[in-house]
Amino acid sequence: LIVSDPLIQNQNKRGQVYNCDVKKGSCSPLTINVPPEAVNMSLGLSMTKDLKSSNAVVCGPTIPIHCKQFTAYNGMCFTLNPSISKPIPKQLRDCPLPTDIAFLMDGSGSVSAADFKIMKTFIISMIATLQDRDYKFAVAQYSDYCNIHIKFNTFLSTNQIQRITQIGSTTYTANAIIKVVNEVFSIQAGAREKANRVLVVITDGQSHDRNDLPSAANSAEEKKIIRYAIGVRIFPTLPIHKV
Repeated sequence: LIVSDPLIQNQNKRGQVYNCDVKKGSCSPLTINVPPEAVNMSLGLSMTKDLKSSNAVVCGPTIPIHCKQFTAYNGMCFTLNPSISKPIPKQLRDCPLPTDIAFLMDGSGSVSAADFKIMKTFIISMIATLQDRDYKFAVAQYSDYCNIHIKFNTFLSTNQIQRITQIGSTTYTANAIIKVVNEVFSIQAGAREKANRVLVVITDGQSHDRNDLPSAANSAEEKKIIRYAIGVRIFPTLPIHKV
């Protein structure tokens, strides 16, 4: 019988696993060589069985990694066979990369004033959820032209988003994507070289330059920008999947 005490402090580590003999009513601690960086793992807080070998697996999921603006938690497991396995995984994950997110709003005339307000509320809500982490934000709006309202190095607060007014003309989505790729995801605009890059396009799907969407998507792909298209009252025949 394998028994764990994940919260016990044992010398310089937290958590202990025991091999217990039910008939004798006694337990003996198992010697598991935990790496120095994982001593606060709460060993045994999670236990399971390897489906292939039927061996017991004990894990500790509370290994802290102190990142720039927050503390991340990793886990590590050990398989209990006649010779206890090496840690799984062999190395802990590093701190996640910072992330630069640009929001591109459809401000064309086919979007109602109410829906445009919903777009802004959505962006503000997203930023509120993420801003305590290592994220930067930029906001642009497009119609027959693209207006970059907030660059990564000019974002101060979500009040800037509240003040954005709708352009209300025709729709050129591909042209706007290319402008954001070139002028927002740049060092001059505050984008970081070693950051994840994300572009969120919020649109009703209509576009006068829809044939140019594949080339616009390719320009984003070349900069390794992850794209998401969010539909607002989508026109079903229009190709936002090409974003």
